[in-house]
This record gives sequence, structure tokens and C-alpha cells, in this order.
Amino acid sequence: MKPRKKPNPLAANLPELCHLLMENAPVPMAELEGAGHIIRYVNPAFCRLVGTDREALTGKPFAETTQEGDRCLAVLNRVFRTAECVSYTDSEQGESHPPYWSYAVWPVLGPNQRPVGVMMQVTETTSFHQQAVAMNRELLLSSLRQHELTEVTTRTNDELEQRVLERTRALVASEEALRALATELNLAEQRERKRLATELHDYLAHMLVLGSMILGQAKRTGLPPQGEDFVRQTEEVLGRALTYCRTLMAELSPPILQEQGLPAGLTWLADHMKRHELAVAVEIQDTSDMPLPIDRAVLLFQSVRELLINVAKHGTVKEATVKLSYKSGMLQIIVNDTNGFDLAAGSHDISPLSSKFGLFSIKERMKALGGSFELHSAVGQGTTATLTLPLASPSVAEGAIYQTENSTTRVAKVLPLATVPSPYRERPPLRQQNAPIRVLLVDDHTVLREGLRSIVSAYQHLEVVGEASDGREAVNLARNLDPDIVVMDINMPHMDGIEATKQIKSYQPDIAVIGLSVNPSAVTEQKMKAAGASAYLTKESAADALYQAIQEAMAHKVA
Repeated sequence: MKPRKKPNPLAANLPELCHLLMENAPVPMAELEGAGHIIRYVNPAFCRLVGTDREALTGKPFAETTQEGDRCLAVLNRVFRTAECVSYTDSEQGESHPPYWSYAVWPVLGPNQRPVGVMMQVTETTSFHQQAVAMNRELLLSSLRQHELTEVTTRTNDELEQRVLERTRALVASEEALRALATELNLAEQRERKRLATELHDYLAHMLVLGSMILGQAKRTGLPPQGEDFVRQTEEVLGRALTYCRTLMAELSPPILQEQGLPAGLTWLADHMKRHELAVAVEIQDTSDMPLPIDRAVLLFQSVRELLINVAKHGTVKEATVKLSYKSGMLQIIVNDTNGFDLAAGSHDISPLSSKFGLFSIKERMKALGGSFELHSAVGQGTTATLTLPLASPSVAEGAIYQTENSTTRVAKVLPLATVPSPYRERPPLRQQNAPIRVLLVDDHTVLREGLRSIVSAYQHLEVVGEASDGREAVNLARNLDPDIVVMDINMPHMDGIEATKQIKSYQPDIAVIGLSVNPSAVTEQKMKAAGASAYLTKESAADALYQAIQEAMAHKVA
């Protein structure tokens, strides 16, 4: 059994509310009932209009109580029949009423949505009609003067068009200048970030590593238990400081982006976004032979980072995907999430965006590079941001970076060796069983080479036969000195440790190379070992692990 519907008190009192509003209305209004248009209610203004009181009008047909003509009755019948609103203007030539009136008639619907009556409102429009007549007269006079003003107007229009053209050109020039400035500001920011990261890497990080090396050597001198405990605590403090230093360097300018290019940088960024509780999937479709200058790689990396931070801050679903592809000279990056927001609302309210200026900056920097930035978003349907950038054909030049699907190659020029006519010179006779192990130290920081030298020199059967400050020098010294072991830094000017290792192993495969880096990286370790390195260590672990790595490398050579 269905429950009885409770009566709506507002609906029951609706007619009384309408009558109350009509009662105070300044214009004549009347409510007519049924097809015969029986007057149910009129307001005081209507009574004054027809000159009859309310009691004499109520309950009588509209046609009997007014002097309206057939047109008015026809309109009432039409509204009652079709349930459509009608408005019209009529004029009367009598002296007791104004000659122009506007009528508005609309239906009153019953419970079945069919008309049960009509409502009428009457407004005097004589003054509007007089104003219209006066305006027509003025328009006629204006048309007579139009011929005289045509020549002046044409000349003025030409002048205005010229001014608009000049202003448009100036605006375009200003936009281009602003776009170039925005790009330069981004590049300047990245240069400053890189400078600060380099300062941290070249000084603070290496000083912390050197401190760890010194403590590692101190432990081998036979310290008392309390001294060993102090050394252990100090090592832990230095380790935390070095970890924090690495984090700062990565936040300022990820080394992997500078060293290995955009694909590796995006992969690192996906892992880094876990700190913001955002899961990012990266898909590198095809980047073979992609000639991407490092400054453009930095701007693209920064743009993707801003888009992902936007998702991390404002997305309810903490997931996103990044797709990188390169085809027919066109680089494309697509950042997608399943959240979405109202773009129309976002244009007036920046709350859905991490930085309205940030999105503007992305668009402007892509335009400045000759590319484009498109953003499509809808609530519940996700957001798709597409960055497209045309790339010029690669040209082999010293120091240029070319990214391939699995690696990044830096083309480097090796200094010629007048003393070595051929790189495939014969090696000297096999080393004697008790001969010291010859070690070549390669690092662009003098203090680190000193620390490595002190570690190696602590063992009588190890001999430092040379030191190199960059990859080029390492290749040359390896040819001349023919060491057994090369302790190779990864990040160096002119030629990095990966390329230097490749060149050394290409003509002297018997030399064992041990890679060292301030920044531990699984990708770098993989590339270093692919180049031919026997081991890969972090610099702070060198005090404890370098000797063991040398022994294992030598044992592998003998085997």
C-alpha cells in the first residue's frame, strides 16, 4: 500500500501569494479563469484602468467588463488553447485612454499541466512610441547628413586601421620579446640550479666523501673501542649529510638529466615523484637518433615536472603516465592522469592548477622553441597535456649529446699522442708474480685524488703510477703508463668516465677499470659495466671497498 502524499502547504498558498504580489504591482494585472475568461482576480491598478471596482468585475466574463476589441479576445483564446505566452502592442484612438498599450498574456496551468486560465498584464507604452517616432525622425535627418560625412568617415577609418596595424605589430613584437624573456628566465633559473648543484657536488659532497675516506683509514690504525664508536657515529653523521646533499643536488638539477639525457631524466623523475605519493608510469616508445640539445631537454624536463606536481597537489587519484616518442623529426611528450578539472572554471579560478603562471610559462616556452603545448581536461574524464617539439637533424660535433633508445653517447675528441703511433701497441711482458699492482687514479678533484692515493698507498703491493684530472688525460696516460687498474671517476669535464672506459678497454682490454661516483645510480652502474668496468663503487665506500675491488679485479684477470 502506497503511503499517502503529504500536501504541500506552499502549493496550497500559491494563489494567495500571487494575489499578494499582484496587489502591490504598479501595472494593471488580471487573472482570468476557464475558456470563457471569467475574471477571478484583478489588482487595484487594473480597476483604475477600467474605472470599475473589484466587486463589479469579479466573476464576470472579460468581454463584458471591458471595451477591448476582438484582437484581445483572440489572443486570450490562443493562449488558453496553446498554453503559449503572447505579447503584443495595440493602439486606441479614444480620449479616455492612452493611445498605445502593450499586453503580456501567459497561461495558468492546472495539475495535469493543461491551461485552466490566463494571466494578463497591461503596460502603457505611449511614451516609448513617441520616443520611437522621434528616433525615426532623427535617423532620417542623420541619413541626410550621411553623404556629407562619408568621406570624413572613410579617411578616419583608414587612419584607425593604420593605427591598429601598427599597434598589432607592436603587440606581436612585445609577445615575442616576452616569450623570449620567459624562456631566458627559465634557462637562467636552470643555469643557477645547475651552478648550485655543481657547487654542492664539487665541494661539499666531495669534502664529505673525503671525510668518510679519512675515517675509513683511521679505523685500520687500530683504535680503542671508544674511538671506534666515535668513528662509527661520525661516519653515520657524514652519511646522512651526504644523503641530504645528494637530495639537494637532485632537487636543484638532476645529474642524470645532464649526463644521460631526457629519457633517463624522465625515468628518474617518475621514481622521484614517489616522495609526493604519486605513482608515475614512463613509456619511452622510440628515441633512437634523437638530437636533443641539453638546454631544450632541461626545459622539457621542467615542464613535465610542473605538470606532475600539479597532479600530486590537486589530483584525487595519485597516478599519472608519461609517454615520450620521437618520429619523423618530431618529439612528443604526453602527460596523462585520470582526475581532470573544468577548464572553463580554471580560467577564472586558479585553485585547480598548481600554478596558472606555470601553465602559461610552459605554453610560452614551447612556442619560443617552435613547438606547442595543448591541454585537454574534463572533470571525471582526466587531463591530457601534450608537448610537441620539432628537432633539427643531428650533426656530429664535439661535445654534442645524442640519445638512443638504450643509451646516451657523448661524442668526444681524444688528444693525439705523438709518442704512440698506433693504439694497438704491444703490451709489455707479463708482470712478475710479486710485482706491485700498478694503479692509475682518475678524478677531476685534487683532494679526492689525494684521498684515493692515501688509500692505495697504504698497501705495499699497490703502486700509484699516475693521476689524471679528466677522461681525455686518462685515455692518454693509460696508453703511456699501461696500468693494471684504473680507478675512474664518472663525472668529469671533456670526457666522462663511461666514454673513457670504452676507449681504454677498446685497445687495452687487459686493464681493469673500477668506476667511482658521488651519486649512486643503477643506470650509471649499468652503463659503466657495459663500457667494460669491473666494478662500480660510491666514493664514500672507497675507504672500505676499494682495496677489495682491486683484489677481485686482479683475481679475475689472472683467472
